[in-house]
Amino acid sequence: TADTAIRQTDSSAKTLNETGGALNGTFGELFSRITQYFSIIRLIQTATRQLRNMVREIQAIDASMTELRRVADPSINTDIVLQRSIIGLAKELGANVNDVVGSVAEMARTFGDFNEEQLIAITRTATIMTNVSSLDLGQATGTLVSAMQAFNITAEDSIEIVNTLNEVNIIISLPA
Repeated sequence: TADTAIRQTDSSAKTLNETGGALNGTFGELFSRITQYFSIIRLIQTATRQLRNMVREIQAIDASMTELRRVADPSINTDIVLQRSIIGLAKELGANVNDVVGSVAEMARTFGDFNEEQLIAITRTATIMTNVSSLDLGQATGTLVSAMQAFNITAEDSIEIVNTLNEVNIIISLPA
């Protein structure tokens, strides 16, 4: 009787253990599937977000290029400027393509008689100016345009403005 009760208890414990193990495997499998599902959903959402951002960036670049075509001298082939220089310049100097196109448009608006090479030269200078100062590309473009006009500096020599401003900045930052 006591022996029978121990056997029944032992048998019940083994059955309960087997049932618990099977249940644990089922929950583990279910949890694994749910985790996979959420990972896939997150991956799809990230890809969708990146595609939306890419479309927005392309639309912004297109709007900037339309503005550039509107303000640039008709003799300037803006497609060549874009292909040869703007994208490469943005990559090389770590700038946003849309900002660089905006800078070229501002330069074309201000210096209507400049050719493609001159526009690219001063845009390169403005972009470099953003890298060595706290100015954004719009501010750098405005500063560069003002200095070029004030001191009658050519596009090819515009880098001298950045060099001079950088030297002044270094001198000012030195202790007295």
